[in-house]
Amino acid sequence: RGVHFSENHSIDEQARDDENTVTVARAWALSMGSSGVLWDMAHAPLTCVLVVVNVALWFYLWNYRVEVRRVSFNYDLVVKDGHFWRIVTSTFSHLAVLHVGFNMASLWSLRGVEVYVGTLEYFKITWILTVMSEVFIVIGTYVLIKYFRREQQRHVHAIGYSCVVFGLMTIGSQMGMSNLNLFGIPLPLQLAPFGALILTSLLIPNASFLGHLAGIIVGYLYAWGLFVWVTDYIFFCGLFWTVVVVVGSLKRTTDLPLGCITIESLDDDQDIEVSFD
Repeated sequence: RGVHFSENHSIDEQARDDENTVTVARAWALSMGSSGVLWDMAHAPLTCVLVVVNVALWFYLWNYRVEVRRVSFNYDLVVKDGHFWRIVTSTFSHLAVLHVGFNMASLWSLRGVEVYVGTLEYFKITWILTVMSEVFIVIGTYVLIKYFRREQQRHVHAIGYSCVVFGLMTIGSQMGMSNLNLFGIPLPLQLAPFGALILTSLLIPNASFLGHLAGIIVGYLYAWGLFVWVTDYIFFCGLFWTVVVVVGSLKRTTDLPLGCITIESLDDDQDIEVSFD
């Protein structure tokens, strides 16, 4: 269900639009003024789960000093070697405290999107942003390598939930929601995706401009109704095949004895550049 607007409205359509705007405002105000954890769990359960999962994975990676190359998105590893599972692991992985803190604070501030569209639609949005953002990253990286001779892009390893967060910011701005409170800094949501893009570049070293931009693009495509054809049935079918592809690529490109995932070793002398999405 995409959010899009037409210039030609009848009186009834205008009334529905006005009612829709009020509903958006109420959902946003309710989420911003929630009375506690139980309220948030009831009205934005998937947002709560996603925050917990991201933070738990960050703690695991930090506690066990997992190397970024074990979970990151890399163009050659994904496109040439078929490590499609990295689309998922890179999205939910963070290494720096500031990185996970920035993304989770932004995600929590955007829980009004789930309150308004509902948990199932929010799940669908998350899936679309996760998969399609990586598609745009692959296309963008190919263009940089092929036409701009940016061979260093082959050595970039990207991680982070920012693609989804920036997409949600964009969708929220098109829904008519008001402000995003980020670390105490109120940002008008219409400008939040680009304001956060600048803020991230200033605060987080090696922030991935391409990854953030991909999330913004997919967010606009959703808001403009280009994914309206993704019905619940198509979504669950797509989710099923996503799991199949991820598990299949894990079995093909990694050692998977008795359900215990062991990632194949990489050459330690390979020069890499780490990029945070």
